[in-house]
Amino acid sequence: MRKSPKPIKPNDHSASLSKVSPSHYPMEVAEAAGRPSEPIHLIYGSESPLDGKQVLRQLSFAKKYKLPVHNLSFLGSRLEDEHNEGNVEDSGSRAEVKLKTKAKDESKSFYRSLAKKLKRISSIQELAFSNMPQIGNHELSLLSPFFHHNDTLRSLDLSGLSLSGEGVSYIQELLKNNRNLEVLSLGGNMCLGDEGVKGLSLAIVSSRGESGMSVKRISGLIKKRKKRRLRVLSLENCGISS
Repeated sequence: MRKSPKPIKPNDHSASLSKVSPSHYPMEVAEAAGRPSEPIHLIYGSESPLDGKQVLRQLSFAKKYKLPVHNLSFLGSRLEDEHNEGNVEDSGSRAEVKLKTKAKDESKSFYRSLAKKLKRISSIQELAFSNMPQIGNHELSLLSPFFHHNDTLRSLDLSGLSLSGEGVSYIQELLKNNRNLEVLSLGGNMCLGDEGVKGLSLAIVSSRGESGMSVKRISGLIKKRKKRRLRVLSLENCGISS
């Protein structure tokens, strides 16, 4: 009787999974290993440049084999081209301009494709883009198709990015459709300011005619709101006036 091959451990230490890294699975190994019932956690750190294509392949694999991906986290991660761009001196040369343009194009393509992949994964419960200042309003707008349709996320961490009040509109898309969100972290986005926080808070309480209310008053309403499960809203260091 032919023995089932043992699962292959991932050799990319920037990704941590509860099971095995799908990108390192030959198809026959995946079929032999079976479909894990335990949730999969894809967590990418800052140890090495992020391979965006590999991330997308892993999500495609999870969808194909119906693997339950519960957590997708990018913690201080930088795409390979973003990493290379950061190591180039600011000389204004053609090579530098070309490299920066390529990095921006690759970044746009990744976030746009990531939104499409995430829309197809109904098991996702935790999503984090943390301590990634290269992500601003534009990058968040590329993820908006996912935010617009998702109703499964329980935790969203967007702390330590470069979001301003404009970026709040994309988070509002998620809040309109998702009433299961329990944790929303936006700390460290210094440019959100009072107006951005008010817009976000009003979207949470879903009230009208309260645009003149203080942030403190709106926060009080959030705690009393029963239709939502949101229990943690982190807004430290968001440029809010006292």
